Amino acid sequence: MSQLTDSDPTAAPSDGAPVPRVTTRVGAFLVGMVTAGLGLGVCTVSVLLLWIAAPAPAGGPAGALHVAADVWLLAHGADLVRSAGPGTTAVPVGLTPLLLVAVPVWLLYRCAQHALSGAAEGPAARQARSTGPRAAAPGAVLGRFLGGYLLVAAVAVAYAATGPLRVDPFSALLFVPLTAVGTVAVVAARTIGLRAALPASGRLRRLRSALPPALRAAFARPLRAAALRAASAAGAVLLATGALLLLTGAVWHAGAVRHGLLQLAPDWPGRGTVVLICLLLLPNAAVWGAAYALGPGFTLGAGSVVGPLGATAHPAGLPPFPLLGAVPQEGAGSPLTWAVVAGPVVAGAVAARYAARPARAAVAGVRQAARHSGDGPAGKRRARAATARLLRWNRRATATVAASAALWCGAGAAVLSGAAGGALGTAALRHLGPSWWLTGAAAAGWTAAVAVPGALLLREWYLWRGLGRSPLAGFRAHRAGRAQRRKARAARRERSAAASRAAAQERAVTRAERRARRSDGTRSADRARAPEGPGGPGRD
Repeated sequence: MSQLTDSDPTAAPSDGAPVPRVTTRVGAFLVGMVTAGLGLGVCTVSVLLLWIAAPAPAGGPAGALHVAADVWLLAHGADLVRSAGPGTTAVPVGLTPLLLVAVPVWLLYRCAQHALSGAAEGPAARQARSTGPRAAAPGAVLGRFLGGYLLVAAVAVAYAATGPLRVDPFSALLFVPLTAVGTVAVVAARTIGLRAALPASGRLRRLRSALPPALRAAFARPLRAAALRAASAAGAVLLATGALLLLTGAVWHAGAVRHGLLQLAPDWPGRGTVVLICLLLLPNAAVWGAAYALGPGFTLGAGSVVGPLGATAHPAGLPPFPLLGAVPQEGAGSPLTWAVVAGPVVAGAVAARYAARPARAAVAGVRQAARHSGDGPAGKRRARAATARLLRWNRRATATVAASAALWCGAGAAVLSGAAGGALGTAALRHLGPSWWLTGAAAAGWTAAVAVPGALLLREWYLWRGLGRSPLAGFRAHRAGRAQRRKARAARRERSAAASRAAAQERAVTRAERRARRSDGTRSADRARAPEGPGGPGRD
């Protein structure tokens, strides 16, 4: 396993020359199958250990293997269905522990890096090797890797589609490929770039060129990288806020948490299993806490809402789960619950700081270039390059980065909220957790409201402290030049009006000359058509 998950792109043989680990399509296909087998093996070992530790295990080892396949598919986002007997109603289980998702995602990430190690090398390095298998294209390597992984997943779906606890085949066919393709796309973007792995078609390039310039600039590499860093920092603050709220609620309602644990599992092996499930669900609870801090809150089923403005009545039939004991009780909000909005505000401030960081680096570059400006032509070139970089990170670029970070943060919050919730039953327990679109919209709104003006203010602060450009002096100069700008606008309007009058007069003269020429031509034609009289031609 350590050989497959090694992150180094090349391996050094005895002669010291680097060679690729995986260069062929067949090798990538086998790596994909081994990756899926590793994930199944981890889930199988965990389930078998719990089955052995149970005082009265239900079923035999075959049932434990079936549960392991179910758990592995649940880690990819697939829904499970539980039925107590042949005539009972099937109960859906769609709440996926996010910490369990980390197992297949981490394996996919590391093994996809290993599969791309040979394809990621440059063409010169591949041509220099005259022995060994021929290196495949990155797109072909990724396709074969996904093919091997999804083949094992299809076998697992066919094996786990029956039994008292079975997987929903339709959700498995949707979410397992989605998880695998998304993780491999992230690996390709970070390793060799999506354009190298999947070249853009001509239609996509034409569509990209048809976008407005401002939108194309927002998706440029420097602005996109800065926006992603700012969005990641803001998302981390939101998740930390949710985790802090979870810890506070667990300490505040410690009695209810302990009562739920003792009621759900009276013996020590059962309590250990419940504690393990709680640990797997901690990231889900942190996302629920982040949704609570953002304002929309979350639901416990049957239309109930738990938010900072208040909590409605909890539906009947909730299991006595320890994490549910940390949920606020029914009642209206208070200033203590309203204070949770400090978390989104801090997240927006962190996003603003990261959005203004390129401008701060540009200001530092200008100051450093000014110190060495007397070093001849090289110093002058360095100063011009630093000034050009500062001009690129102007107010518009800074505001664009902050706004893009807000959109990325909202998209991430929506994805996590949709993955953190799910169903634990029918009727009242059909959906538990936050609303993905409300949480995403709230995250984007809070981040944009704080990050955009905060980033602009930080940029002006860096300019003032680094280069002495006070924004107040600029505002005074703007007001002082208002009269001159007004006169200039009046002069431009007068010149435009004069030009319009001259053009109108010229058009009138042209029309008059055209009418005169037509009338002269008409009279000449009439004289030519007149009959000859006794006094001579053309005489009346």
